[in-house]
Amino acid sequence: PLHVYHATTNGVALFESGDGQGGIALKDNSTSNNVFLLATGDDFGIQTGGVANRLTVKSDGKVGIGTSAPDHQLQVRDTSNAVIMSLKAATNKASIIELENDGTGYSIGHDLNNNGGHNFFIYDRENARDMVQFSSAGAVFNEGSANIDFRIESNADTHAFFLQGSTGNVGIGTTSPGYPLAVSKAESAASDFQTNLDLKRTWDSGDSTDRYHGLIFSDSNSVNAG
Repeated sequence: PLHVYHATTNGVALFESGDGQGGIALKDNSTSNNVFLLATGDDFGIQTGGVANRLTVKSDGKVGIGTSAPDHQLQVRDTSNAVIMSLKAATNKASIIELENDGTGYSIGHDLNNNGGHNFFIYDRENARDMVQFSSAGAVFNEGSANIDFRIESNADTHAFFLQGSTGNVGIGTTSPGYPLAVSKAESAASDFQTNLDLKRTWDSGDSTDRYHGLIFSDSNSVNAG
């Protein structure tokens, strides 16, 4: 074995090449390929199985896996196969990715829920609350019952569906529903009148002859109108 020691200097050994790349080869007796630790300029690389660019650390700190020219802090590339990133925690432990900027951010992950099942979640770390949860029981938005609006856009309407966090009112075509359900559709003066709500029921020919079509309004005295 080789043991190099210096009492006061951190750099105790130097391997220098006379060309544009220097490295150290490691090999056991079971393979014909070497494992190389390489220096190319100020970049560091690892070559395994006779394939270069398994891992590259650039002089600016960017890390590439499968590429010698990463465009970002971490870039994974494979020109022949699918690229899969896997986070596998111990049994009953969470797998989490934290996204942060200026001390605030979100977490995305997979953990256990209160019933012993599993959740995929998006967590608001700044306000300490779950934003979205997915589990075998379904999907939940705003699990902590915070005052957060929920909105779905369509191609033609930016407020195709709107749930007002402060009241629980639902708006279709409006962001200010004043009732539990408010439906709004803008019409130009020159256009023909179009109904805002269309209720349609279909049935097979063998169904009951008691067929109703419309809305039923009822108060506490069971007075109905439809």
